[in-house]
Amino acid sequence: MCIHSLVKQYEAAVEKVAALQKETRSAVLRHFGDNAGFLNSLKIKVINRPNDPNFPELYAFYSTVFTLPDETETFEGFEATLRLNSDRLLLERFGPHEETWIYLREPVTGVIIAGVDFSIYVLPECYRKVYGFTATNHIIYIFVKPEYRGLGVASYLLGLAEEYALAFSGNQGPVLFFCEQNAPELMTAEEYFLDNLNALIDQCERLKWWDRLGYKRLNFNYVQPPLNPGMEPCLNLTFNVRAGAMKEIPSELVREHLERFFSIAVFKGRDASADPIVERQMQWIRQHSIIGVSGSQAYYETLRKDIYSNYDGWLPVKQLFKEE
Repeated sequence: MCIHSLVKQYEAAVEKVAALQKETRSAVLRHFGDNAGFLNSLKIKVINRPNDPNFPELYAFYSTVFTLPDETETFEGFEATLRLNSDRLLLERFGPHEETWIYLREPVTGVIIAGVDFSIYVLPECYRKVYGFTATNHIIYIFVKPEYRGLGVASYLLGLAEEYALAFSGNQGPVLFFCEQNAPELMTAEEYFLDNLNALIDQCERLKWWDRLGYKRLNFNYVQPPLNPGMEPCLNLTFNVRAGAMKEIPSELVREHLERFFSIAVFKGRDASADPIVERQMQWIRQHSIIGVSGSQAYYETLRKDIYSNYDGWLPVKQLFKEE
């Protein structure tokens, strides 16, 4: 596919969406007075069990936003993970855990305008005492209809996810939040601009948004194993953490979280420890007591400019972080 054509398509789509966003903002102000009034009017819905009658509609929306083959979960995959919320053997092995969807319906039309999928893992008591965190939370997917962006909907959704995670873990202490993000340095130019076009947001601008919320890259070469049999591993991601003022994260917390995430959300209850992709990462984590963090507004903006000025010659790097 011609990269130049993709860039032009993306620019045209963004211009069109900007006009729709202007119309939506005017309608919101007219009907609800301000953004806060609009957000408070949204209908909040939760899915944490399989066979929810609303999930096909939510999945259809999700599948229009996440289109890269190796990062897109199947409908059946989500249903399998939701069934694991009550799996006795996994609860005995890992303790309380839950994958949850929160989605929002527009109050007038009833249309779904946003959703977030996340997993909560309550930590053993010994980890709570040593590290101060009651649980970890993995923001797996979050998405907002393009015309409703700029109204604070995504931040509102993340706040709802945080409230839910705190309540699930008994409101006994803070929750450590993780997420995966596309790494432009690891993507081909075609992948970069195709994802821009489908998500209607530039990859680097997305990273800047997460950075403003305090999310930093963990400095190790993260690979997400195949989400389902027949799929390929996702090689163009970084693993990010809401670090706040922390410049480094205890590796044991990362290991505990990834053991649960890989076994439950990725391998759907199958043992992940024997997988070579998982074992390579776990071995590296075990060899390091802490993992540093990186990423900044300035870095992502420079990266964006570099990609746009050289997309015809852009080549992804094999590894983002130098391994010791």
